[in-house]
Amino acid sequence: FFFLMIRRPPRSTQSRSSAASDVYKRQGVIHIKMSHSVQIKTIFVNRPGVKSTQIYAAETKELVKKSQTGSPMRKVIAELEQSVGNLENGKISYAYFEKLKMIEVACFVFTILTLGISIFQYEIEFQDLNDAHQLALLWIIFICTCLLISITVIRYRTIVEFKKSRNLIHQKEGLRSTGLFKDMIFEILLTIPHPNPFLKGITFNMTALYVNIEYYHTLNELLNLLQIGRLIIILRVLLMFSYFYNTSSQRVCSMYAVKPSYLFVIKSIMKSHPLELIGTALVSSVFIFAYAIRICERPLSRYTNTVDYSPYSNSLWNVVVTMTTVGYGDYYPRTLFGRIVSFTMCIWGLFIISIMAVSYTHLRAHETPEHLVCRLLLEKKK
Repeated sequence: FFFLMIRRPPRSTQSRSSAASDVYKRQGVIHIKMSHSVQIKTIFVNRPGVKSTQIYAAETKELVKKSQTGSPMRKVIAELEQSVGNLENGKISYAYFEKLKMIEVACFVFTILTLGISIFQYEIEFQDLNDAHQLALLWIIFICTCLLISITVIRYRTIVEFKKSRNLIHQKEGLRSTGLFKDMIFEILLTIPHPNPFLKGITFNMTALYVNIEYYHTLNELLNLLQIGRLIIILRVLLMFSYFYNTSSQRVCSMYAVKPSYLFVIKSIMKSHPLELIGTALVSSVFIFAYAIRICERPLSRYTNTVDYSPYSNSLWNVVVTMTTVGYGDYYPRTLFGRIVSFTMCIWGLFIISIMAVSYTHLRAHETPEHLVCRLLLEKKK
């Protein structure tokens, strides 16, 4: 029985058409079955919606030569090469992805460094403590920002090379043709605002609304406020190191024609850990908005102590009662920039609280087996 299973069938029982290679496609995967040599080859094609792996052109040519008739397989391979082009080298694409992760880590480090130093520099500048230390911190922030802009350019070039390695774009395409140039310019513009030594000492006067108090802002204070936008870079890095954005997850997305974007990662985390994500967003938003409104309202403390935002705890209290739509009125914004921040805070607070309510309601809902058991128990009770 074993001999009958493994022995080769005689040539007389096979026609030349059946001896030819059997080539067929299924879900984007090409299977090449050699009838005489009882050899099966599988080529995973790199195309949208299909998993890809490394394949060599020499192996494909050998398969073509082994075919006795050859015309059907040559036709399929030719069509494949025309529609797909060069197939993906998995090792190269993985190396580019690891390089991209290292660049993201560098962006994360320099962003955290500049934000942390800017907080210390703001406190020293507002209290007029030490000009030498203040100037040194400004130079460190300026150098780190220049390095961050350079790393941003390198990052987008690496993204282009990574997409080329996966054959998502043509080999001759660049930043302009792929549309990544606009994203790079936006990120650079997001990175440029920062307190620097060249603007030290520049001030401008403003008037507080409804209280008729003249006060002044330094230009570096407002640049500190605009620098909060760099938190988008930190969020992007954290999303990239998520489980839903690694190479295996991207290949699964390609199999089902899903774009593995950061929005997809947020949706996936929202699906798997909704309360953790919303809670983290809520707590972090309280501290971020408290820092922003403190920068906007604190200059008034130089002239009056009616509503003092110098203690950070007062800013936190103002953010909490505003985001939860309570609004006691003991702390309120009186400057133009402070009211802009408070308006943004209100919109974001409504968004977070509503999503938290919907997520909590969804978690309390019965699953299908639980619903059936609950229904049976209620009927039994009746």
